[in-house]
Amino acid sequence: MTSDELERLEAELRELLKSRSKIDARITEVEHEIAEYKRKFEPEPGQLFKLEPLPDLLDSVSDTASIVRKSSTLDDKYQLFLSLFAGRPDVHARRFERGDGTSRKYPDKILF
Repeated sequence: MTSDELERLEAELRELLKSRSKIDARITEVEHEIAEYKRKFEPEPGQLFKLEPLPDLLDSVSDTASIVRKSSTLDDKYQLFLSLFAGRPDVHARRFERGDGTSRKYPDKILF
């Protein structure tokens, strides 16, 4: 092995060590990101899902007259329905009719 070849290999080794230190730093960053994600979103042992406090919906309504009631117009009810499922194009309402003539609606997921 010549001295030129040895110098070239040593330079290549230095570059690899620099790259490795950058990769190690990025691995540490990703591990911290994963730990933060788990802390935020993973449920506690024995829970099916992470429970988050729900906002008080009435606090977000500035005018109590804008609350949708049974006597509200069909358009108001439709707008409420759309706002409840905003961001969920895979969810729609399904109507279930009982044998006694009563019916209920519940969210249903579209399977592709």
